[in-house]
Amino acid sequence: MARRYWPGEEPIGKQFRLAGPVSIFPWLTVIGVASDVRYGEVEAAPEPTIYQPLSQARGGSLSVVVRTSGSPTALAGAIRGEVRDIDRNVPLLNVREFGYYVSESFAQRRLVLAVLSSFAGIALFLAAFGIYSVVSYAVTQRTQEIGLRVALGARQSGILKLMLMQGMWVSITGTVAGIAGTLAFARVMTTLLYGVKPLDPVTIGLVCVLLLSVTVMASYLPAIRALRIDPVVALRFE
Repeated sequence: MARRYWPGEEPIGKQFRLAGPVSIFPWLTVIGVASDVRYGEVEAAPEPTIYQPLSQARGGSLSVVVRTSGSPTALAGAIRGEVRDIDRNVPLLNVREFGYYVSESFAQRRLVLAVLSSFAGIALFLAAFGIYSVVSYAVTQRTQEIGLRVALGARQSGILKLMLMQGMWVSITGTVAGIAGTLAFARVMTTLLYGVKPLDPVTIGLVCVLLLSVTVMASYLPAIRALRIDPVVALRFE
């Protein structure tokens, strides 16, 4: 509030009043400046706020915040006792831990991210399964070629290296395209996150390693099976 209405000035001693009749909303004098606070959503920008003595405040309700080093729930009874000693006619409602309001503020966002995370997990499984199936099928279709190479004297290590390299090139190309898409989509994810970076190198790295590992397995296992087949049988493979 001080920065908005008195930028570059000393706010102490300034006077202002809220809109309405002077009899109800008299002039107020600034006697101090408190830190910024957030009400409602945690990620919302701080709004101009004023604190008034209880004798000057208008309204039928009052919020009290208590800080404790122990368990907040264990202190609820003591707080109720203090309020009862001051005025037995004042009801004490909505006694909750501060974490409840923080959690409530993130409830909708947490639901959206939970749904997105579920879809992301399913997409990762389908991607890994699809990569394995396609690469494995492509290598299996080359069984006749592998048999021909063996018959001509090619080394098994050389054939395995060839299968792995060709499969990895396709997988690496797809991984690079996926990382580019992740970088582009990160801007959209920024609006759904608070206090969390949209790009996590560890997560991206683990996913890339998983998909590349699937490619290695999909290339290696069918090639090994083909190498174990007699070259004559492999040449007749359909």
